[in-house]
Amino acid sequence: MPKIIKKLSEKEVRNAKPKDKAYKLCDEGGLRLLIRPSGTKVWQVPYIFHGKQNTYTIGQYCPNGREGFTTLADARKERDRIKALLDEGIEPNRDKAVNKYNSVEKMQTTFEATAREWHSKGGWVPKHSKNILSCLEKDVFPIIGHLQIAQVTTQDILHILTIIQDRGALDVAKRVCKRCEDIFDYAIIKGICINNPASGRSKFVQSRKPKNRPHLKGGLKV
Repeated sequence: MPKIIKKLSEKEVRNAKPKDKAYKLCDEGGLRLLIRPSGTKVWQVPYIFHGKQNTYTIGQYCPNGREGFTTLADARKERDRIKALLDEGIEPNRDKAVNKYNSVEKMQTTFEATAREWHSKGGWVPKHSKNILSCLEKDVFPIIGHLQIAQVTTQDILHILTIIQDRGALDVAKRVCKRCEDIFDYAIIKGICINNPASGRSKFVQSRKPKNRPHLKGGLKV
């Protein structure tokens, strides 16, 4: 008869102490917890794909689910996902590598990442270069920096310009629009977006009203 493996309890996992050598605690369904001499606890799922043994590392255990760590419940969900991949004929570690690559690619095509790349290639004097980046960091990145550059819309750009305009910084709004326009042109050349939502939008920024000079009474004296 196959060996019956009982479920691990949260208490067992939390209280597992390190030993001189690494050891494993097994959970049902192939999930296991590797406890290293350092005290680090790592979730793993061993599997066989096309006759070859391999191990999928889920992540480090943490009871309260801090970011970057994995609880017992989450590890079991990931175990089930890995089993589903195997049933579909997908190699789990390869799938993991592809997802990681896609995640990195996605991070590199956000508006902020593209803008910083564009800025790094500028030939401005240091002071002007610093002012350009500072303006983007203050007025643009907090609003659309996290978006994929291909997802930014004309309405997003107009929203940014309206916020700047409402504080009376009309010249800044026009400069920001021009910078965004240049960034999108750069992205189009790179092939990561197909249109420029900032193009021509500066015309929607109010023009500063010219100030009339005070009338000189009595005329000029010579």
